[in-house]
Amino acid sequence: MPTASVILVIYSEQPDHFKSKETPVHALGAELWVGREFKEQMIPEFCYGKRGDEVAVLPSLILEEFSKRFAELYNQGKRFQRFAAKVHRHIEDCPVATPFQPMTNSAAK
Repeated sequence: MPTASVILVIYSEQPDHFKSKETPVHALGAELWVGREFKEQMIPEFCYGKRGDEVAVLPSLILEEFSKRFAELYNQGKRFQRFAAKVHRHIEDCPVATPFQPMTNSAAK
């Protein structure tokens, strides 16, 4: 049976040069994979305006939520204890819009 894995997705402006204490985090998300098959993902949690301690607690809350929703179905009832990997993506790839994105012509009318 393939292994279920939760991947932490970190959206920032500098995904290739991310430094945890220096690079602002735009949003945090997660994906569930079983073997090589993508199964589920959460809508990323927007981090703008959150204090560092509020952002730091999000990964454990994400694991807890994934355990509640998917452990029985995909992980033999076992809680997800940690992320299998962390993936860094640019904020342009994030489905959660930044409040500083310019309005499109249709939105401005």
